[in-house]
Amino acid sequence: MNRSGLLATVSLAALAIAGALPEALAYVRSGPTVMPSGHHRLKSPSDAVFDTFTAPSAAFDFRKVKSSYSGPGIRIRRASDNQEIDINYLGFVPGIGAPIDVATANTHCTSTTCYGRWWYDQSGAAWHIGQATAANQPELIFNCRGTLPCWRFTANTQNLTSASNFTPATGIVTVNAVAIRTTGTGTCQFVSGASPGNRMVTAATANWSVGTTQAAAANGVWHAAVGIFNGAAPNSSLTIDANAAVTGGATGTTTPGPVALIGGATTTCLMGAATFWDNYMTSAGETTVLIANQRGFWGF
Repeated sequence: MNRSGLLATVSLAALAIAGALPEALAYVRSGPTVMPSGHHRLKSPSDAVFDTFTAPSAAFDFRKVKSSYSGPGIRIRRASDNQEIDINYLGFVPGIGAPIDVATANTHCTSTTCYGRWWYDQSGAAWHIGQATAANQPELIFNCRGTLPCWRFTANTQNLTSASNFTPATGIVTVNAVAIRTTGTGTCQFVSGASPGNRMVTAATANWSVGTTQAAAANGVWHAAVGIFNGAAPNSSLTIDANAAVTGGATGTTTPGPVALIGGATTTCLMGAATFWDNYMTSAGETTVLIANQRGFWGF
């Protein structure tokens, strides 16, 4: 038996002890290109987390989060000749889900840098967010978390924004994001509605906030967060990772405005996922499941 065969046998034995043999066998049958890589963790066969949630109003991710979604994941522009290409999701892989087709993106971006033209909305509502101005496009970064890609924002002029206005019906809004903020003077912002909008923000003081409600979140560390705007304590809240929710009176806006992801001045923001619900507050149970699923997929 060669070295790779021996390692596969040992790995299968370990997985069998852990109760994960069916998934392990599925990986082996599918071949080496779908083995867990980077920071992926073995989980349930379907990773389309929003199949069992109240449908989000807009959902952006580097993996397929609704199994019914059949469109592309992102559209990227390469700097060498400005050629653009849509990047699709791979088929569902047991324990991983359906990640973005990194190999195709990598081929398109060989020997050059690629930037985000569009991040496609998986909700079905077509709230795609994009940026036509090259200088304001975030960079596509490979290997943000192991083999997982993400967007990198390095200026407050960089953003991905919906082409038309989002109209928050009641000011009740849930915002979810997977991101990391490094040190600097700016913020990373996840917005729906007109300024100041229903805005979840990472701050330079090692916390995230929704309105005046703040929760500790170390800089330089990946976080999954859910912020709820409802205008009355304790219904408004901010949950970071597996920590207890911090409650407050974050008032949401009903003024129409875009869905947007915005970078910060002299600050690096890496963004891997963003989701918005209009007129809906995720329950405590949904918030826990969503954050656990995202942390499992991204491996932190």
